[in-house]
Amino acid sequence: MRRRKNRTTRGFTLIELMVVIAILGILITVVAKEVMPYLSKSKQVACRAKIETLKAAINTYRMNHNEIPESLEILIEEDEELAGGKYVKSEDDLIDPWGMPFTYQKESRSKYVIISYGNDGLEGGTGEDTDIRSDDTKSDKQNF
Repeated sequence: MRRRKNRTTRGFTLIELMVVIAILGILITVVAKEVMPYLSKSKQVACRAKIETLKAAINTYRMNHNEIPESLEILIEEDEELAGGKYVKSEDDLIDPWGMPFTYQKESRSKYVIISYGNDGLEGGTGEDTDIRSDDTKSDKQNF
């Protein structure tokens, strides 16, 4: 008969696993606190870029029709002046980075404002909830 050798299996104890999980939790918390402000700022930068794109589309529409559109939705419709093309590619271009549609206010035949109400979707606010307006962006001189 063969003698059975005592095999001792080596592994991690419950306490060792708990310590590793606790360390990972602390590291994730520290990294998240450092990264979250940059994520918020990147959404604001993306929002300003989308507004600039919409302003360019509105100015192209104005050049073709001698007035600005009544609504942003007109920009996603095919236009004969663009040989059946669209001023913006899709409805996604009319939505801010927080998933809310941009607010478009036509103030006169040639003046308008595009607004994103930020993360909370309400007027006013600070931080990630700050409103971003087309008349606050750098190239607002294009609004003839």
